[in-house]
Order: sequence, then structure tokens, then C-alpha cells
Amino acid sequence: MSNDKLNIVDFEFAAEIKKARLKAGLSQERFGKLFEISKGYVLMLENGQRSPSVLLKKEIKQWLESELSSKTIETPFGGSTMEVCCQIPVLDRVPSGIAQELSEHTGEYLAVPGAPKDCFALRVHGEAMAPIIRHGDYVLFVIDRVARQGDVVVVNDDFGDSIIRKLKEKKGDFFLVSENPNYPAVKPNEEYKIMGVVVDVWRRIPFKPGQ
Repeated sequence: MSNDKLNIVDFEFAAEIKKARLKAGLSQERFGKLFEISKGYVLMLENGQRSPSVLLKKEIKQWLESELSSKTIETPFGGSTMEVCCQIPVLDRVPSGIAQELSEHTGEYLAVPGAPKDCFALRVHGEAMAPIIRHGDYVLFVIDRVARQGDVVVVNDDFGDSIIRKLKEKKGDFFLVSENPNYPAVKPNEEYKIMGVVVDVWRRIPFKPGQ
């Protein structure tokens, strides 16, 4: 009998699908559209609740192989390699269930070369961290790193807004400090929550040829 009739699940293959999908920055819905299957079916594949057909498994394997091979490209200078762009989910506010965003995000993505695994982009509002980080910039942040003294962090404040500040310690107390002197330092209370550590900043600069 075939594996399809017995519904034998290859859990290693299921885990491989999810890992590659997340690394490519694809939601379950967008991944499903690649193979004309539903978001719910992708969820069942990744959870090991369903086994793909022989044809579907072949198509997914071909996609996995192409994803693996596309992580590096040959350069014209001595055959060295460089990373291609990763698709990073862009947020305007960091939700409390941030880990769910990797699988459910259907909004804007930012193409970033060499971005850390499982990172997010937050669109910056305001000039609290100017001139280093400006309004309209994108900060890349990771959620699996412990914030330390001197780190620039993404924080949800007592109003539920996501803000960018530098974490500073003074006499045993921690403060959230701005680069812009017009914004005072804040001693966070229990309603403030550090959501991630900033690892990079991206700025779009309009370019007009001939000027």
C-alpha cells in the first residue's frame, strides 16, 4: 500500500516545511498559494495532521531545494558568495503574541539582505531617537535575545504603543532613554514591556536622477 492510503505522516518533512516557510518570510496563506492549497491545509501539513499527495510532496521538495540553493549566489569576483534578501514582516505595533506573527502575517514585508533569522521590522513613528533613528525608518529587532544595558529596545508603553528607546541602568534602576534631548528619560513601570532588541536600522532615501 502507498503512504497516502495509510496516511503515514513524515514528521521530519512537516518540520522542514514550516522551517523553510518561516525562513522565507511567508505566511501560511502565501505559502499555500504557491501550491494552490488552503491556509488550513498548510497548517495540517505542518502539524503532521495530513500527508501531502505524491505530486504535492514532489512540488514542495523542489521548492525547498530552490530555497536552499538561493541563499547564496556566485559573484563575478573569484566565485565568493553573498546572501540574498530575506523577507521581513513589517509591523506598526508589536502585538503581545509576537511569535504568532511569523505564521499569520499577511501585511507588508521588507526585503533585507543578511537579516537575522526570525526577526521583525517595526516602522518608526516620531523623532525620540533622532538623529540616529528617524521617523519613517525601519528598525529590525529580534525577540529571542535578553535586553542588556546599552541595548536599543522595542518597548510597548503604558498606552500600548510600540516605541524605540535605549536601555540604561543608573544606581540599580533601569531607564528608557531617548537620543533626542527633547524627550525625557522614562523609568518604566509594570505596564511597560520590552518586546525585542534592535539589531539594525533601515532608511529609505528617495533618489532623483540628474540632481
